[in-house]
Amino acid sequence: MAAPAKDVPPLIIGLNQIMTDYDGQLSLARKAHHTDDVLIHWSVEMDVADKGTQTFFAMMAVCWSDMDSEDALDLLVQQAPETLPEIFCFIPARDYGTDAFGVFIADNKHGEILTNGIINEMVTQANVEKAVIEAGSRA
Repeated sequence: MAAPAKDVPPLIIGLNQIMTDYDGQLSLARKAHHTDDVLIHWSVEMDVADKGTQTFFAMMAVCWSDMDSEDALDLLVQQAPETLPEIFCFIPARDYGTDAFGVFIADNKHGEILTNGIINEMVTQANVEKAVIEAGSRA
């Protein structure tokens, strides 16, 4: 993939749009928009033990540029309905293949199992792992 032009804003996109418009392929969405960073949001309804059905606003930043988690979160929060509990995850894809690489999940009060399950579903549905590995192998 050719290097995106400088000062290209991140793509802010719903997970459902990645699934429908890009066949669940983050790499295709990234390529179509010629961007280094993709900020994904998703309103998801979950059945929570002892609390019933709840809707969460999950946000994931997958960044190949030097965008940091705070900047990504600031942009994603603008998409969030005020009434929904939020879950945020930051993936510095630029660090793939180094000791600095990881998936960073912001502290929240929703529980580790629920949070990890929602983040894992986003990673799976958008084929995030594949996009990160493919881009890293071209670097």
